[in-house]
Amino acid sequence: MKKGLTTQQVKKQRQTDGYNEIVTVKKISPLALFMKQFQDFIVAVLIVATAIAAFLGEYIDASAIFLIVFMNAFIGYIQERRAEKAVDQLKQLAAPEMDVLRDNRWQEVKANEAVRGDIVKLQAGSRVPADMTLLEATDLHVEEAALTGESEAVHKKVGKVRLDAPIHERTNACFKGTTVVRGSAIGMVTEIGMETELGKIAHLIDQTERKQTPLQKRLDELGKILVLTVLMLVILTVLIGIYNGKPLYDMFLAGISLAVAVIPEGLPAIVTVALSIGVQRMMKQRVIVQKLQAVETLGCATVICTDKTGTITENQMAVTDLWLAGHSYTYQALPEGNQIVDKLLAYGALCNEAKLHVKRGEFIALGNATDRAIKIAAREQGFSYEAEQAYQIIKRSPFDALKKEMRVTVEEDEKIEIVKGAPEQMIQLASVILTDDGLKRLSEKEIMAAVDQLSEKGLRVIGLCYRKRHDYIFLGLFGMHDPPRAGVKESITRMKQAGIATKMITGDYEKTAAAIGRDVGLYEAGDKLLTGEAMGQLSAQQFDQAVNEAAIFARVSPAQKMQIVESLQAAGHIVAMTGDGVNDAPAIKASHIGISMGQTGTDVTKEAAHIVLSDDNYAQIERAVKEGRHIYKNIRKFIRYLLTSNIGEIFVMLFAMIASLPLPLTPVQILWINLVTDGFPAIALGLDKAEEDVMKEKPRHPNESIFARGLGKKIVTRGIAIGLLTLLTFVGTYLLTGEHLMYAQTMAFATLVCMQLVHVYDCRSSKGIFRQNPLTNKWLLLSVILSFLLLLFAIYVTPVQVIFNTMPLSLADWLLIALLSFIPSIIFPIVRE
Repeated sequence: MKKGLTTQQVKKQRQTDGYNEIVTVKKISPLALFMKQFQDFIVAVLIVATAIAAFLGEYIDASAIFLIVFMNAFIGYIQERRAEKAVDQLKQLAAPEMDVLRDNRWQEVKANEAVRGDIVKLQAGSRVPADMTLLEATDLHVEEAALTGESEAVHKKVGKVRLDAPIHERTNACFKGTTVVRGSAIGMVTEIGMETELGKIAHLIDQTERKQTPLQKRLDELGKILVLTVLMLVILTVLIGIYNGKPLYDMFLAGISLAVAVIPEGLPAIVTVALSIGVQRMMKQRVIVQKLQAVETLGCATVICTDKTGTITENQMAVTDLWLAGHSYTYQALPEGNQIVDKLLAYGALCNEAKLHVKRGEFIALGNATDRAIKIAAREQGFSYEAEQAYQIIKRSPFDALKKEMRVTVEEDEKIEIVKGAPEQMIQLASVILTDDGLKRLSEKEIMAAVDQLSEKGLRVIGLCYRKRHDYIFLGLFGMHDPPRAGVKESITRMKQAGIATKMITGDYEKTAAAIGRDVGLYEAGDKLLTGEAMGQLSAQQFDQAVNEAAIFARVSPAQKMQIVESLQAAGHIVAMTGDGVNDAPAIKASHIGISMGQTGTDVTKEAAHIVLSDDNYAQIERAVKEGRHIYKNIRKFIRYLLTSNIGEIFVMLFAMIASLPLPLTPVQILWINLVTDGFPAIALGLDKAEEDVMKEKPRHPNESIFARGLGKKIVTRGIAIGLLTLLTFVGTYLLTGEHLMYAQTMAFATLVCMQLVHVYDCRSSKGIFRQNPLTNKWLLLSVILSFLLLLFAIYVTPVQVIFNTMPLSLADWLLIALLSFIPSIIFPIVRE
């Protein structure tokens, strides 16, 4: 047990048992995923149309349509595979970790690497990685709702229990998927993966959930409306054509092709790809997105509720001041041989959960930042490892967020109970203070004055008291400095310009919070600071008003964090909440955007969160919000492009039918436009870089229509213009050449494609096509060039001309097409669409 398994033993065990994973549903195979692309109703109808065309002897049309359908399915398959891989990568990055004893040292590894026989350490906030039997336990309480449905935590302890006892009676064991809410323990893994109690349940239920994001739901609803509208227009177009004497077969094929072309059936897939690409960009900036819907919700955020330590500050605490026996000392000028100073540091190191070791002459500490700082200070002042080991730990109670204290009972010559925590809590416990002249009556006023003095310097203040037999004795105060992170002040300013308020919620003393708030530009003269104690004295109406006005919340409890979030939500705010401890999880889960710290966050907090910040930095929240807005803008860009192009296609056909003209476009041409001109540039728009003003706009409303802010008007007006100009090209060339249909259709085909390729750049920015650098999105430039080359391929390659019913065009033809293609880009910015 002391050494744990060796690396070789772990490898051998894994060969036998596999990985510690719950697997209920096999992933869809690549072939099945490809075949899924043909399940769409419209595509099925098109396949039927292909069969009819082949039956009637139209083999060229049938082959061309089948090839285009196959290529469309292949693109859909690639999009879905890319999105799936992105999600899988996220799951790996966000996988829970565990502390395991291997090769005689504690290591942090992925929980899915646990094997039977592993020795695992558990602490408050841990997610139990596998079923295990307890070897050691200190005040251990585990919430087992995932297995039993009971939310009340179970007290666990070392002992013997019948193996066939019900789960709730097996108090000597912890089970995979449950949560440690209090205490600490060490256990030996007995079962992993599907052999655990959770795995047995997983055999019976399907835990796989594939939820659509709110945006995808809105797009699905939009798709249904578009399908009905488009089908009505297509049917109208076909009926008018038949009425005007067009062949039934030609109109049937044209109608089906038009329906396939104008219904954006690939829109949800493109949205998923855009979100996935955005998630990949965030990952490069060390922001892990666990739930895709968070990406779009970020663009709506109006309030960021953030912790102080580690998010706004560096989480690199250092003891800078001590106060004891009525005297203040800087850490650099501590009196030598002072027994009270030595006792304060020693007891601070004993009532402590940090682990310390020396590397290249420097102290390296693991654990809570406050504990790390105190233990390092004690070591530097001479409280050695050997001196610490002389004390026997009898009982240890981890930090309690509600009581704001940690306790430990040690024994050297006699039992000593040490309590470390909030100064006001220590004052409530102790009645006397240790001085150079012995014990004196405690002066609450004097101690709180010292607390204020240290706090106004921006220091975190921790008090310490102890007792040997009867009464608690106040020993002194630690003042610790945690400098603000570089760039946080600038990030908070930019967030304010973006219409997003930042509110600091901390358990620290109010004056410490205010000092840090001033340093980072979060708290200015006239701003309000609300303490947890003051919050408890407010009426519901006063509370809501105070929460809306306050910039800083100090000395708050976990329950009050939840109340703050709910109050802001009730006021109509979209709230992002950060946190790291298990007590933060409820508020994180209740917020619109839960954000967990990657370095200090517990497993429970990470699982409750939508987003994990790898280096716990507030500035990453700004980047995430910017990316969320950027992604939503890109989605609006390609929706504008796709729907404008589709409206242009349907109106050119409808207007031609109304005017009793021949078909301006053949069915194969329509499908080709849908595959090539619509598809590639639309995907490339999702790779567009963020515009400079994206963080100068106010947050959008979460229920805002995708067509808000004039987008719907732009789509309709530009689509009709593209349709009319294409029809004008067709009519002009058809009449001027003595009804040369192939030439007129080729001109209409080329004009429609080129107008769409020009319009894609209008969709990029409100600045217009002539005031942007096309090289800033190289993928879009390549997709436009590729689409144009494929257009030339369809027009100039002789065997392909037969399929597409095209013919070569002259230089004069191309000059006319170029002029027509740029007309909308010149006119619409003037009339402002």
